[in-house]
Amino acid sequence: MNPLSYLINACITLCLLMGYHLMQKPPIVVTVDMTALTQAWIAGLAQSTYSEGETQERLSQRVNALENIMTSLGKDNNWLILAKPSVLQGAPDITGLLAEKVEEKVHEQ
Repeated sequence: MNPLSYLINACITLCLLMGYHLMQKPPIVVTVDMTALTQAWIAGLAQSTYSEGETQERLSQRVNALENIMTSLGKDNNWLILAKPSVLQGAPDITGLLAEKVEEKVHEQ
């Protein structure tokens, strides 16, 4: 192959990649108030009669469920999930949705 063929192939590939990225929808920025979420969990667990080990285990279950749910919702809905303090205003808040889904997942286990 001559050098011109390599250049043409590179240009075609670049055009295809650029076209693919231009056709993708930009992610929707949403926020989550992680502080409120974790404080609510800790307050609820503090009022319970669980031992320290059980409390740690239940908190760990919620954190793991939250990570899985955020990953799933982010991919499924094309969301860019940011901590609430990092966004000035205007982005939808999904803290309540996440809290509900986490509780559902924890109670399934």
